[in-house]
Amino acid sequence: MDIKKDVTFPHKGFVIVVIIAICVLIALLSLVAGYFAYRVMCNRASRMESTKAIGNKIIGALEAYHADNNEYPVSLDELVPRYLDKVERPTWGLRVWEYSLMHLNRQEYELAVGANRDYYPVLFYTSKGRRWYYDT
Repeated sequence: MDIKKDVTFPHKGFVIVVIIAICVLIALLSLVAGYFAYRVMCNRASRMESTKAIGNKIIGALEAYHADNNEYPVSLDELVPRYLDKVERPTWGLRVWEYSLMHLNRQEYELAVGANRDYYPVLFYTSKGRRWYYDT
């Protein structure tokens, strides 16, 4: 005896609609995540440029101090109030300037800010190179 059953799923159209809806939802979530990732990257770049601008003010004050004293200061606090009203904090990374003299004769310095507690990557300026570096 051969019994053939006609097995059909009565809701084929509904399953297709659900699959399309899930694909659309995944695409929308991907777009939202991509947008927020883009915003974070733009914000990071903006904060780094702002930090460089603040650093350039400090560098100008350091050079003015050097022109007056023929040496760089031991600390950034020596720039206040004559050369700067205050030492502004960086807007990027740990938001703390690291200033160090490179030689005992006080003729070269480095101004830096680290991205995290491991101090890496680091954004820094050297008086010898006279430019900003981003070490990754």
